[in-house]
Amino acid sequence: MPDGDGLEATVKIKFAIPHIKIIILSVSDNVQDFFEAIKRSTQGYLLKNMEPEYWLDYIVSIVQGNSHIPGAGSQNPAGICRSEAGSYR
Repeated sequence: MPDGDGLEATVKIKFAIPHIKIIILSVSDNVQDFFEAIKRSTQGYLLKNMEPEYWLDYIVSIVQGNSHIPGAGSQNPAGICRSEAGSYR
């Protein structure tokens, strides 16, 4: 992005539209990147190399206000999401 990165954009968007739900779509499976996205108030994190049919279910779940950890127990943080209140499930 010419004027920053996706995390910086997330902060600006959330400031302007607090009720918006943001899901990061990334190539990074680094746990630190995932937690940085969550700290910036994203509702979810998906990896670009995941199966697209998984994306749809996950995105619909976020839009419906659900918060869950698909594939719990996995070393991969992708798909872990946060509820509006900020608690992890």
